[in-house]
Amino acid sequence: MLIKAILVGLVLGLCKSEWIYGFPQVGRPIVVSTLTGLFLGDPVQGVIMGSVLELMFIGSFPIGAAVSPDYTSAGAICTAFAILTGAGKAVATAMALPIALLGGFIFIGCKLMNAAFGQIMMKYLEKDDSKGASRIIYNGFCFHLFCSVFCLCFCLHFCRKCSSGSCSKCNSKSNY
Repeated sequence: MLIKAILVGLVLGLCKSEWIYGFPQVGRPIVVSTLTGLFLGDPVQGVIMGSVLELMFIGSFPIGAAVSPDYTSAGAICTAFAILTGAGKAVATAMALPIALLGGFIFIGCKLMNAAFGQIMMKYLEKDDSKGASRIIYNGFCFHLFCSVFCLCFCLHFCRKCSSGSCSKCNSKSNY
């Protein structure tokens, strides 16, 4: 299970890093969900989930400084949840908007950390150390990718545990 979560996290990280290769729109839910389904062994379910989520987020584009819901994370997490737990398209679709909003908040946090990396990079540039500045750019990219992968792995592992009935906190009678 953890290996599948890491694979899906890597797909998410690569799709969210589309700025590296010129924004070819691989971060859209139809692409992310299809790739997620392909890596999890059910590409048909991936295309179906991607189509549904693409219809939900079709008008959501981050323009200017506006932070829209993170449809890329929603596509990967909801598709993986639907495939791995067998919960169905309805449950995964209902989870899409809260996950997308959470992804938007995580995106803002990563951008704040990138500002800190920028300050460190400026110190290297003031010393004419371009190699040090390049390392800081690489570290910022790795930090952003790590946040995406870690959050996805945590969500998938926790949701899978709760949906399978093995989570004692979710199954206790006192919670109802």
